[in-house]
Amino acid sequence: MKVSRRKFIQGSACASLLYSLPSKANLLNYNPNTNQFVFQILVPDGMDVTLSLDPLTHAKFNTDQADVFIEYRPDQIFGNGKLLLGPACEALRPYLNEIAVVNGIVMRRDTGHEALLSYIASGSGSAALPYIAVESNHILQEPTLGVLIAGSVKMGQRLATLTQIENLKQLGTGNNQVSYLNPFYNNVSNLLSTEIQNLVDFNFRKSELASEIDKVKSLLNSDYEEIPVIIGSFLKGMSKTAVLDISRLENMELELDTHSNHESEHLSSQMAVWNFIAHVFDCFKKIEYNKGSLFDNTTFIVMSEFSRTPFLNGARGKDHNVYTNSVLLAGGRVQGGKSVGESKMLKRSQRPDGIAIHIGKPFDFSLGQSVNTNGENVNLIYPENLAKSFRGLYNQSENFYPQLTGIKEIKGLFKS
Repeated sequence: MKVSRRKFIQGSACASLLYSLPSKANLLNYNPNTNQFVFQILVPDGMDVTLSLDPLTHAKFNTDQADVFIEYRPDQIFGNGKLLLGPACEALRPYLNEIAVVNGIVMRRDTGHEALLSYIASGSGSAALPYIAVESNHILQEPTLGVLIAGSVKMGQRLATLTQIENLKQLGTGNNQVSYLNPFYNNVSNLLSTEIQNLVDFNFRKSELASEIDKVKSLLNSDYEEIPVIIGSFLKGMSKTAVLDISRLENMELELDTHSNHESEHLSSQMAVWNFIAHVFDCFKKIEYNKGSLFDNTTFIVMSEFSRTPFLNGARGKDHNVYTNSVLLAGGRVQGGKSVGESKMLKRSQRPDGIAIHIGKPFDFSLGQSVNTNGENVNLIYPENLAKSFRGLYNQSENFYPQLTGIKEIKGLFKS
């Protein structure tokens, strides 16, 4: 079979796109019947959790707008008794019993957006630890594409393959670049070295991935190209983990860092965030997988670097609040329909500096609940506690964040 120079160059370019990837040995270990996936979604700029994952009312704390500015009515808060969500999360109403929220996470001190986003995503503000999805990738025996990413991630000391989702978008829309080589390769594969076989095999897997992405696109009505790429890669066993920085989405325009003009502007941006999250859940629900849906076999983590101060500043905005934060979990392995951890309001009259503060409450890690007293197992919830708690997803839990020795886990987040 004669192959034109142009097609040979196309095939070579396809091969070199991810030339540093591991051999196909990892692909041979892929078992779709026991597979699980982790999808970590980052929302930069700091979400006001009072509008979404940790709604407040004036009556609960006997306070007023000067202590905590609330732009919604109490009847706009919805839930099931164990989990309450604010109006920004209205799109998540159908998933109320399949999601869990960790509230009252304390970010220690304001070290800036990037450092604190890394802290909540990994459990370390110094970049010493990898993001939760990267650590999960290590435990799940990294497949060919490793961690799918949109943006940048911290890897700590883990050696992980990172594949930009942007580079995989070209594989869809029928762009099957290497299928014409199939007859040629089948005839000569035994004559090629192992290294060349692995390289060519990877290109054939990319060809299969292109077809899978096209199939997923035909099933979903999504304005976001990233979602079919992630789903297709999961289905083909070419990745088990993904990290998506929501600010990288072409169709997402957000104004969350509202140091001024917070009212309505922040709420509308947060609603866009949670509408997107609900859309992701809907897409994963539509894909059949392992006697259920892909949603059932995926653990989703949605997080931002901090909340906003409870009161409006002089520019009618809300500033950075590192004293509380909230994270949403979803998926088949999550103990859904509940929140863990709490926050509280300290009013102006309760503070020596006369500034109201919204802060996480102490948490009893032995009881798995927030408390008002001190004790042996009582402390604040920090990002490292959250990160360590993801050990509950894996049988090889002793190998998950081994650096976090002595860090207490939040019990009951995941099904056994």
